[in-house]
Amino acid sequence: MQKNIFPLTFVFALLTFFQVSAQTDSLRLKSSFESRYQAESIYVTLTGYRKNDKLYDIGAIGGKMKNEFTASPDAIPIFEKYQRQRKWTLLFSGIQLATEITALTTKNKSLRTGLLIGAGATSIVIIPLFLASNKNLSKAVWIRNRDVLNKP
Repeated sequence: MQKNIFPLTFVFALLTFFQVSAQTDSLRLKSSFESRYQAESIYVTLTGYRKNDKLYDIGAIGGKMKNEFTASPDAIPIFEKYQRQRKWTLLFSGIQLATEITALTTKNKSLRTGLLIGAGATSIVIIPLFLASNKNLSKAVWIRNRDVLNKP
């Protein structure tokens, strides 16, 4: 009976060694990927974007963030579309603000009413444009992160 235990013990020890070795390699690869993900990926926040645990300003139309997209040719056109949409959003927001200020400072009631209706109607253009630009920014960031992390 003692002769049969040694080969079984040896096989069990060998299997345990290979299993622990494979788990260690897997953890090492996972740890390497996680550290690379943490260092190279970017996250958009309400006030800017975060990269490597540092918060950066995006700028009014993403100008300060543009250099981040040089690593991903697929993300550049989507980011540029975001910038165009953001420019239009800011333009219409400025028009809306000017219209509201004019409406509040005018003495003519009918003109005031017309201006306020026009300012409200401008929101019909601004809101969808704003949402579309944010969607394109998120898509560009996702593609950029994908490309950066897939590079060897």
